[in-house]
Amino acid sequence: MSWRNEDHVWYNAIQSLANGVRSYERDERRLVGGTVDKLCVRLELNPWQPYFDYGDAFKTDRDFSFRQLRWYELKNRSVFGSPVEGRGQWAHVKPGKDGLTNSNYGWCVYSPENGDGVKSQFDFATDSLLENGDSRQAMIFYSGPRMYVDWKADGMRDFTCTAYTHLFLRWDYPKDEAYLVYLVRQRSCDLFGGFFYDFPHHCEVYRRAFSRLAEKYPVKETYGKIVYDVDTLHVYERDFEKLLKIHDSFEFTDTKRERLEKSIKENPSSTKYASPRRKLKLDKV
Repeated sequence: MSWRNEDHVWYNAIQSLANGVRSYERDERRLVGGTVDKLCVRLELNPWQPYFDYGDAFKTDRDFSFRQLRWYELKNRSVFGSPVEGRGQWAHVKPGKDGLTNSNYGWCVYSPENGDGVKSQFDFATDSLLENGDSRQAMIFYSGPRMYVDWKADGMRDFTCTAYTHLFLRWDYPKDEAYLVYLVRQRSCDLFGGFFYDFPHHCEVYRRAFSRLAEKYPVKETYGKIVYDVDTLHVYERDFEKLLKIHDSFEFTDTKRERLEKSIKENPSSTKYASPRRKLKLDKV
């Protein structure tokens, strides 16, 4: 796939969060739980591009990301002695007895302990699609009703942010090709501590599911995507400066007319059925 995440999904979310930071600078009462946030965010993302780079403004820390993925591969819920102990978001998570946490996503997805003792949730989800390409049951649960109790067990403070993922196969019938759509539902997402380092994990799960499904179906990379639905996307005060740097790295100088004309040039069919009102609106921008 050729499209880049930052070309498509970040304008409104980053703009809204940056506006929140600047509102806070005028009135500190605008913070919500020590953050600025945006509710009900949907992001459509390229599953083959796991990292975000904004030059000098921000780059995904590859070393930490690799460490976290390595820990996930171990499927060990204890953060003690792990590759991520005291690093990144794990410096802010209070573990329970023996370093136990709820949010080792590798354990959630690949460990039979989080399945039926024999099969993992990944196995159940991909098996469901292999048995029925139209399945609506290919779900991977990261969190459940017991999280109300488990998040504070033995002194822990770790309420898993991801609720579930849901995998679908859809078809391009003229070409007789399938593509994989991977939905993520998150109750809460810290942009810097969570999203930028959760997304590589979801890309890895997507890649593994894609490979397994490709054994049966003509799955193509071209139209697949990861769709993130986040109940609250937020940024802590400690990261406000980084957020504003990302915001300022975008080119917001183009006019609305230029954006519309560029969009139409890139996708002429988008105006094929445009109403006279829509065309008139474009003419008067």
